[in-house]
Amino acid sequence: MKGYIKDPQTFTTVKALDIVSWELPIAATTDESGTATAYGSQSGFEGYFFLMNGNIYLIQSVAPESNLTTFSLNSILDFFDRPVTVSGNTCGGILANILTNDYKTQSDPLYRYSYITVTNTDSTACTVSGTHSFKELVRAFANVVEVTVDGNGFTLNFTVQTADRPSHTVTFDGSEQLLSQTFSRETVSKVTIGSTSYYLTKSGSITTTRPADDQRVVGEWIVTDSGTAEEVFAKNTASHKIEWMSFDKWGLNDTVRFRINESVYESQITYIGSSSSDTRYKYRSGELATTLTEKIRRMQ
Repeated sequence: MKGYIKDPQTFTTVKALDIVSWELPIAATTDESGTATAYGSQSGFEGYFFLMNGNIYLIQSVAPESNLTTFSLNSILDFFDRPVTVSGNTCGGILANILTNDYKTQSDPLYRYSYITVTNTDSTACTVSGTHSFKELVRAFANVVEVTVDGNGFTLNFTVQTADRPSHTVTFDGSEQLLSQTFSRETVSKVTIGSTSYYLTKSGSITTTRPADDQRVVGEWIVTDSGTAEEVFAKNTASHKIEWMSFDKWGLNDTVRFRINESVYESQITYIGSSSSDTRYKYRSGELATTLTEKIRRMQ
């Protein structure tokens, strides 16, 4: 596998590397980092771009040792986390305007990246004001807009389009392999808004008719005077984490339905990764913090 280091000022390739091993995120709804190890002793490339297998990252740190160098890599979105004044009335238009006005044609030449290309086909209405970063809004719009980035050739290409979020079923009786499953009692099972109660079933559906006991999700009962039941139940992603491997290539935020221990769960994909040790994709659903690093990240 080849890897390429690119100058963030000009996007020219400054180093071609032979990659020995890697453990990398392809896409994630939260900040995730990974590593790639290459032959040779390298140094001084912190803040540069790292291109590998069609994915592009921001180099966080470089650690040479003997005849190998390990690169710690963050999402390319970290390069676009500067708060800027927002303009536009569609989600895709707002994102395209930020890339064009604040990066591609920026008046300050030190922060102008003319190698950026932007293609936007989304017309979803959005009302956003004030200052926000491109990274922040990509994640805020994730359910309605999909942003893909590739660094092929001499340009960094952004494609912004209306999101298509298909549903997938994972049974773990075929090519999928369940790695881990963790659940928290913080799951919301019932929401009462005013005089109406909403129930979450194990199939993932929401109903105002109380389901049979064996079909109900077990969890908290929330009473509120504002918002929607969908918004409250959506927070259940922070009450579980399911990790699995699959040969299928799916998308971030796609809906997935699992059958685990005779129960059916519905969630969204929150992480997609790849590894040199396995040709399958690694997926995660849910955002329950189970490690110390994850718990600290959630607190920030």
